[in-house]
Amino acid sequence: PALDDHVLGVAIYRDASRKKEEETELIMSLEREGIISSISARLLEKGARGVPGAMGEMAAFLGVNRGALVEMDCDDVPTGEIILTDGEISEGTSPLEFASLPASALCGFAGRPWEKGPVEIGSSGRPEERHEALILEAVGLQGDHVHAQPVYSGTEGNAFLLLQKGREPISYADSALITKFCALSGSVLLRDIRMQMIKETNRLLEGASRDIVEILARALSMKDPFTAGHQINVANLAKAMAEKGGYDESFTERVYYSGLVHDLGKIAIPSSILSKPGRLTEVEFEIIKGHVRLGWEILSSVELPWPLAEIILQHHERLDGSGYPGLLEGSSIIKEARFLAVADVVEAMISHRPYRAGLSIKEALSEIKRFRGIRFDPEAVDLCIAVIEEGFVMSDPSYLPYP
Repeated sequence: PALDDHVLGVAIYRDASRKKEEETELIMSLEREGIISSISARLLEKGARGVPGAMGEMAAFLGVNRGALVEMDCDDVPTGEIILTDGEISEGTSPLEFASLPASALCGFAGRPWEKGPVEIGSSGRPEERHEALILEAVGLQGDHVHAQPVYSGTEGNAFLLLQKGREPISYADSALITKFCALSGSVLLRDIRMQMIKETNRLLEGASRDIVEILARALSMKDPFTAGHQINVANLAKAMAEKGGYDESFTERVYYSGLVHDLGKIAIPSSILSKPGRLTEVEFEIIKGHVRLGWEILSSVELPWPLAEIILQHHERLDGSGYPGLLEGSSIIKEARFLAVADVVEAMISHRPYRAGLSIKEALSEIKRFRGIRFDPEAVDLCIAVIEEGFVMSDPSYLPYP
């Protein structure tokens, strides 16, 4: 009811727009945190392979439909790129989109975000900005409000991110999200680069290690040519056994290179004993048996990517404990040494010695069958028989690099 002639009633209003804005911003902030968590999980699981998917996820959240992430080497040559076109992610194919651009343009463009941080770039085409126009045209970006951000992946200025959200500028909050994406992506890209460097270093070290092993084997051949031929045959037979058994490259390399130097310790044995035309005395045989420990001492002093010292130390051990030097039994003998033991025995039995003729391959295989599971590893025996029956032939080849 009217209180007087002028006042008809009372209404109380409260402006809720500010609160609504705060609630909306809170929701957006939580959603951004969710995106960061999702991107982090993806990159943690997939590493550098997850960067394209992470970029697509971020772009979809931001409503960005065009952009690119470009990596370059130290000579400013593009090495990788991820292209965003109409909201769809594609990894650069050969030749890369940016590969045709002048290195000076790429270098100048990538350097700007590193110097100034995230920047908004247009494509006015003015001479001083011509490199910007070239870059933007490479991914079909036109107009203003192109967001450029550095991506750390090894050295300053060698990776950058471009994003364009229609004709709207990237907001401050969205820029913070992009910065986190760049930091996370940069870290996994850097890790990938370092892993590649480690692999290359390991490859070079393994190559040097192979050279060392082959040099040691050649050194022994100069003293005892018979032993050299024996070692090559044993190495090739053990390698064939490992391949037949489906063992991986690492195991196969270990048995091959240990085979090449399994008698290396004989370099310290007097030639009068090694080349004696008759049977060895008990004392002489004990001296010969010392070659495994001598070989272990030599190889233990060298940094190698394979445990060759332990393998050759154990290659005269037997499953029943009747071997030497440690009287080891069963599983105490490492698998590589068990393979090497079978290959060594077979090659030794069929080889001619000054005091006896070599046995036939049939007789040698019969001998390892007789002691299968007693002295010799059953799997190694079966594989040895299989590869020989399939046509493996003992020979006396020159030293060759590992295939």
